[in-house]
Amino acid sequence: MPLKKSYRCLRAAVRLFTPNMRTEWEVPFDGAPSVFCPNHARAWGPIDMCVHFALRDTCHPWYNAGIIDRAGLPAYVRNDNWWNPRSPLAPVYNAVIPHAVSWVLPPIIRSTPGIPVYYDAKVYSTFKESVEVLRRGEHLVIFAQFPDGYMHHAAELSRGFLLIGPMAWRRLGLKLNFYPVHVDQQARVIRVLKPVRYDPERPHEAQEAELLQSLGSRIYD
Repeated sequence: MPLKKSYRCLRAAVRLFTPNMRTEWEVPFDGAPSVFCPNHARAWGPIDMCVHFALRDTCHPWYNAGIIDRAGLPAYVRNDNWWNPRSPLAPVYNAVIPHAVSWVLPPIIRSTPGIPVYYDAKVYSTFKESVEVLRRGEHLVIFAQFPDGYMHHAAELSRGFLLIGPMAWRRLGLKLNFYPVHVDQQARVIRVLKPVRYDPERPHEAQEAELLQSLGSRIYD
């Protein structure tokens, strides 16, 4: 799917003003439609995957649908630990930043090739769109870490995204690879590690914990 011109221009501008990052592969990439699971690295993980990742033109990141809801975005920002709540300036940030972001961020996110993630009955559309991305031979980028306070993520990964594994098998006959990715801002490297493959011959519940452990042990900051 062609990228929007506005997104290409924005990405080029960000690339111009951010340090370059190289992509390193632990094993050669086979080109098959895949899921890349990076660490969040605060705000830099999503930015680097969209701007500097070697496969950026064929990647579709998942994003929280709340980010494009202008009315609800201020509350989302306040609850998402964008700044240190103990900072003396926290009351100022709390009053100003959420409303400013609500006007700037939604149009930017809508210009991206991302897929909104819902947490209600509309979640079906998230998986339906994701399967279509894989059908076209393109890739998903899923940040599975739980935010857990300012500049911190919980040790446990979200598990719902793994359902794309059995769906890709049933609808596409695809044994989906999940690649753990470590975005290393200090070293200026995006390290794509050896993938974990979904096994359609095993019950989903029997391999879920194993998949999460294999991914989570390698992507953390």
